[in-house]
Amino acid sequence: MIIRIFIFLILLEFGTSCRQQQQTKADLEEYIVNKVWLHFLNENDKSPRQMYFNKSDDKRYIYSATEISGDNTFDLNNIYSPWKKYKGTPETNPHPTVEETMNMRDYEGWQEMDYFKVRDDMILYQDFDDVSGKKLDTFLIKKGQDTVIGIFKYETLKATVTDILTGKPWHQKWVHQLSD
Repeated sequence: MIIRIFIFLILLEFGTSCRQQQQTKADLEEYIVNKVWLHFLNENDKSPRQMYFNKSDDKRYIYSATEISGDNTFDLNNIYSPWKKYKGTPETNPHPTVEETMNMRDYEGWQEMDYFKVRDDMILYQDFDDVSGKKLDTFLIKKGQDTVIGIFKYETLKATVTDILTGKPWHQKWVHQLSD
């Protein structure tokens, strides 16, 4: 009888831990999606990338802005990409198509980057043209402590990726501004 109770307790503990692990994965995915994350490459980064993980199409977007200076000729010397704060979401402010940008001096919007998937404590990125899934980029992620920068409150993520060339881990910090 004692052995049966012991086995039952072990199975109950195992089931509880599996359920908690599933909840943690779901919680982490819900924590990440449908938000704008400022992605600092390092602590000295003054112009972070602005990323959006869209739950509806499982794509990662980056906010992109371009301005043409000088005369109206389309020349790489006349184009630059200033850092601008994002506007809207990928559905409400998509990046213009190439045809649309031909007649515009300034344009900005959410540009598709790749597919993403949250798996355990990782985000996997897959290029659109990688149909076999052989070239996945993997970021280890974990929730950071909510922080205050100036007068604004932020949720944080700590991301780690291994550098392909050196084999050393590369740590990044992502923040999402909480609305008041």
